[in-house]
Amino acid sequence: MRRQCLQALCLLSATILFAPCIALAEPKTVLKGRPSFGINEFGFMRDAGPIAPGKAGFAEVVISEIDGKYYWASRENRELKKIVGGNPSGAMITYLALDGSGYIRVVTSASWKENMRTRFPDYDLDYTEHMVQALGSLTYFGKVSK
Repeated sequence: MRRQCLQALCLLSATILFAPCIALAEPKTVLKGRPSFGINEFGFMRDAGPIAPGKAGFAEVVISEIDGKYYWASRENRELKKIVGGNPSGAMITYLALDGSGYIRVVTSASWKENMRTRFPDYDLDYTEHMVQALGSLTYFGKVSK
């Protein structure tokens, strides 16, 4: 009996001493972007246009990684699945919300980015963020800052 008590006391002491050393995984920001253009659609109503720089901060997109999983930090930490693809392979990365609420697509290829600048010279765009809202949607286009 005494031996069991001593073992329990040793285990408790070790737990108290080493528990602070067990670190919880810190979120790592893998993507941060600021939109410059937005489209809000609901049925037959549509509102599209540039986003004023002073208001763009409220619509920033942030994706974090914790223990190999991705989260939409700017949208209630919804879990995301990272999909690398595009043509040529790897030209885009899509982060797809597992609950079906939207996605973020980032252009990673230099040639695709140049193509975007040629097609849309007034906007320096390299990501889109699409969110489903009831029967409508909200889509932002912008520039990745990280």
